Amino acid sequence: MAKQVSGDHTILTRTLRAAQGILDEATGDSAAVRRAVLERLEVFSRLKGVLEHHTRREQRDFYPVLDDALSAEERARWARLLAEAVAPR
Repeated sequence: MAKQVSGDHTILTRTLRAAQGILDEATGDSAAVRRAVLERLEVFSRLKGVLEHHTRREQRDFYPVLDDALSAEERARWARLLAEAVAPR
């Protein structure tokens, strides 16, 4: 399982970097910039698929283990910390 998670995270990181690179290059509001982004849209589709696959795996394999191992208070604390970490700033 650890190799699977590590592999997932490697793929996630690589795909996120590719998507970020496209966005970083997309400066300006010209037709050429929009066309260049559209031509590479498959990277964002791939990112969506990778995130969905990873989320399903965590929901199936990881969250039940956490539910069994953590008390209700600990789960609430971690949920709060995670929500704070991803909240827009």
